[in-house]
Amino acid sequence: MRFTRSLSMWMLFCGLINTLALGQAVLTDDSFTSSATPKVNYGTSIVEVIGAGSNTYLKFSFVGLPSGLNGSNIASANVVLYADAVAAAGTMDVYAVNGAWSEGTITYNSAPALGNSILSAVPVKKTGYVSLNVTSTVQAWLNGTLANNGIALVPSTGSSIVASIDSKESILTSHGAQLNLVLVSGGSPGPQGPAGPPGAPGVSGAPGAPAGQGPQGSPGQGFNFRGPFSASTTYAAYDVVTFNGSAYVAKAATNPGDPTPDKNANWSLMAQQGASGSTGPMGPPGPAGTPGQVTESEFLALVARVAVLESTQGVTPPPPPPPPIQESGRLDVPVGGSPQALAFDGANIWVANFGGSVTELRASDATTLGTFPVLGAGVSIICAAQKIWVASWGDATADTSGNITELSASGQLLNVINLGTDPSSGAPIEPIALASDGTNVYFTVLNNTTYRAIENGGIVTLGNTRSIADYLLYDGTQIWVSYGGANTVSAGGPLLPVTQVFTVGQNPVALAFDSVNIWVANNADGTVTKLRDSDGANLGTFAAGSTPSAIAFDGANIWVTNNSANTVTLLRASDGAGVATYNTAASPLGMVFDGNHMWVGTTSGIVSKF
Repeated sequence: MRFTRSLSMWMLFCGLINTLALGQAVLTDDSFTSSATPKVNYGTSIVEVIGAGSNTYLKFSFVGLPSGLNGSNIASANVVLYADAVAAAGTMDVYAVNGAWSEGTITYNSAPALGNSILSAVPVKKTGYVSLNVTSTVQAWLNGTLANNGIALVPSTGSSIVASIDSKESILTSHGAQLNLVLVSGGSPGPQGPAGPPGAPGVSGAPGAPAGQGPQGSPGQGFNFRGPFSASTTYAAYDVVTFNGSAYVAKAATNPGDPTPDKNANWSLMAQQGASGSTGPMGPPGPAGTPGQVTESEFLALVARVAVLESTQGVTPPPPPPPPIQESGRLDVPVGGSPQALAFDGANIWVANFGGSVTELRASDATTLGTFPVLGAGVSIICAAQKIWVASWGDATADTSGNITELSASGQLLNVINLGTDPSSGAPIEPIALASDGTNVYFTVLNNTTYRAIENGGIVTLGNTRSIADYLLYDGTQIWVSYGGANTVSAGGPLLPVTQVFTVGQNPVALAFDSVNIWVANNADGTVTKLRDSDGANLGTFAAGSTPSAIAFDGANIWVTNNSANTVTLLRASDGAGVATYNTAASPLGMVFDGNHMWVGTTSGIVSKF
């Protein structure tokens, strides 16, 4: 009787186990890649990073689980991560990986392409656990309909996320990624087999109750970023420093005078210094030094060396920096408060003043023909369809809704289009820049990715750009858009603005067209980038001045206003060589060419005619 009851309980238990069970796949590979160090492998890093230019890769093996598993045996599959540091909250996307890789060799340059999207906009707000439901992907792996190349964690488009998760090599909180599975039977139990010979009776034990999932553990210790290592500073465990290009984390307290992190067992390497990158764009010119003396023989030797480099290695020396500042004989004309942008209608210069007005100047003699009030603070102006179009913020702080003002060629007010608030965020809509293709007027919006047009006196949203858009330019065929936050520009048809994207300098702002090439003023690094209009090929980056803010073409040269230097630089359009540098009034901004002279607006309330 005892034997029969025990056998029945054993059969019931086996039936339950065959119906539902827990399992866990093995994390075999984890690493991350960085566009800042595209040739560096981070397979031994103690953390994996998700942020701008950085993707994390995870791969699991089902070795050790019952053989013959397929997708129908998976009730659920969840990847559990531990975020050990969140420098900036944001969201990430999860993708299947389209090619083979291993943690010991993957780099930014060698990383396989991303496959199908699994999850979108997963929030990462603070340290702690993050769970990702990947059930359908794991089922596809086991069914053989999708190769098991793991998953990739990628920053969502527009997200500012900067976070790291524990790797399986973590020496701190040691919460490497896990793939937890709930398994189910593939079918009902088969018929009972014949009974085997009875074994020796054992001592019957009372069956124990199944254990439930335990409470979540307390968050681990986060990192404390301390900046460059100093031999005179005391450090505590979990402090992170940089030393000789690499990052180290303290495993225990250290004292002043202790060995450096690369020679001290109390420090652990967190991220290895990457290989040297390619040469960056030429920086702004430094102050002129004392002229040196070069002999004729030294000069001839230098010329010969340059000729060898050009003929054998294709090396062409960059053009020289802009020449020293010289006097220009400019004519200064006072206008309204802080002129921001200028336009030319074929006879007169129109100036958008941040103080809430538009000034009209006769181009031939700089006579003021009129000053016309507009609502708000003017930031952009164009002449199109025999009208004057002015983009204005609602106020100087962009806290109230902006508008587009339409004036006649004589300055008469024709229409004011109030832009209202964004329906999704409720924020006031503030225009940044205007452009026209001869038929329609287009504009971009402050801190917004939408691209809009004026149609029948109202506003039409055409679509989204790839990032927060800044300035616009129409080249006769395409609309070009600059993205200061992404260090890129794009080109495309007016109704579909983003078809091609090109990387330029840091914080690109204003754009100019010389009939063959697009010129981009890079505000943050003091340079100008030249792109071929037909295919976006980068033809060179040239030194301008401090904080380039506007750019224009006079038929032969490219003019660049340098806002912080109070100068304007001329570059030869054919090769980017410096032609001249002139002083301006304080803080030059917008520019326009009237066919004979260049006009420059400055925040001091002055427009200068060169």
